[in-house]
Amino acid sequence: MDEIKIELPPPEEIADWLRTTRKNHDVTQKELAERAEVSPSQISRVESQKAGTAYEKIYRIQQELSALTDEKSKINVEDILSKKHASRSSEYELAFINPTEPIEIAVDIMEELNISQLPVIEESGQSVGRLTERDLLTAQELSTRVEEYMRPPMPELTAETPASIARDLLETNEAVLITPTQDTSSTTENHRYVGILTPSDFTRIENSDLGS
Repeated sequence: MDEIKIELPPPEEIADWLRTTRKNHDVTQKELAERAEVSPSQISRVESQKAGTAYEKIYRIQQELSALTDEKSKINVEDILSKKHASRSSEYELAFINPTEPIEIAVDIMEELNISQLPVIEESGQSVGRLTERDLLTAQELSTRVEEYMRPPMPELTAETPASIARDLLETNEAVLITPTQDTSSTTENHRYVGILTPSDFTRIENSDLGS
């Protein structure tokens, strides 16, 4: 008895879905090829609608890409933070500054930690702004208060937010502040945040084995 095959969509639809889905979920052709047990060139051929790829291989590629995107969608912000903080030699503490502090203090913090931006957090523990290296360059006097030069605050996400949402948000923002999950409380008395994410954090994570 012949094997019953599931009818595939037209080649152009397969190519568009494969290419778009793969890129949107940061799946490389090599990564997908290894999972589907085909060569990267075969992935490229399917995406460019070139003939020569057997039905069985196309179907397997589709199935493996769906499985990969499902795995990656389960990664949340807390996973990214955990990976980031685990790479540090000391316990993580979010660097920040109070809006009433002088610019001079912000300069010292950013130089000591070698960071390019700093969240501005008031005494209540709420983020009210951010300070960048560019802002420091425009400051006329180091004694000027931070609130005079700070920009709008960074966007905020909870630790349980899917990592893909944070990644998309970082396409138009330099950093994102992370708050604890709704069923936990912050571990610090100074503010309500458990970490900060930047685009470079996702570059490191996506090149690691997290979610692969």
